[in-house]
Amino acid sequence: MVTPRNSSPTRNVSIFTLYSIGHCAVNKPRNSHMIEVTLDEDHPFADGHLVSDSSDIQVEGQDAAGAKYNESAKVTKTVPAKFLNVGYTNRITSPDIRRGERVIVYRLGNTDLYYWTPWEDNPLKLRKLETVIIAISASKNEDDEYVGENNNPLEEYCYYFTMSSHDKQIRLHTSQADGEPAGYDICLDTELGIFTFLDTFDNSIKVHSEESIIQFINTHKTEYLADKQNLTLNVPDTFTVNCKKYNLTATTSISETTATRTSKASNTKIDSKLNITGKTKMDNDLDVDGNVHSSGTISDSDGSDTA
Repeated sequence: MVTPRNSSPTRNVSIFTLYSIGHCAVNKPRNSHMIEVTLDEDHPFADGHLVSDSSDIQVEGQDAAGAKYNESAKVTKTVPAKFLNVGYTNRITSPDIRRGERVIVYRLGNTDLYYWTPWEDNPLKLRKLETVIIAISASKNEDDEYVGENNNPLEEYCYYFTMSSHDKQIRLHTSQADGEPAGYDICLDTELGIFTFLDTFDNSIKVHSEESIIQFINTHKTEYLADKQNLTLNVPDTFTVNCKKYNLTATTSISETTATRTSKASNTKIDSKLNITGKTKMDNDLDVDGNVHSSGTISDSDGSDTA
């Protein structure tokens, strides 16, 4: 006959237990997993605002040798508790719970080691400000760490996604820890109204919403810049346009500056007044249907005057 496990008088029971329902006494500091919590079941009649404070008590007594003593000690209604990541897979930031929020408190035996997790009884209730960072390892090396100082992700070894209403920012980051040819960062800075895309080759895209600026630039400094009503193209080498028809309309003027300009066409038609201020050479015949007016001298190829 098999004895049921729950009825065995010698069964080992875990000393890590659900200890109490509690309330957060102060807003959790950023980049920390620790809070001060009031244990409701230890202080069922506590009232007033939740605070993390302490008070002094005086203790008088007599020791084993019969000598009297008088000692003071600080006591508090709160205990420090560390975040217990239950159900928050790959999240490296703990919830930014605020004063008065209900939590579930666990305890390790009779020690002073307490742990907390949120009491999520209303998923539609959002905290005032919060930062959530979700990360996954990008390395095959078991010894590589992915969390650094202040619980921030180590960019070299992980992919991570940050959503922070504290910093007014949403960011997606990838690494090159597993041989990826490039790393990427995509960021929405909602405080400044700027979107940026950047890779490890310095190719970038930038959108400044309020200033009405859109910029594309690659590692070779080829650039597209739309700044309000102006468009600038910076091309260090060759700019090529291939099309069937090319129509250009400039309502005021067209200005060109170059060392050499070459135009090749089966037929060129200029339907406007033409002013040529530089020296002009023609290697073929010139047919003129109208009159030719000259304020200077017209000469033959040998230099003799024709008029």
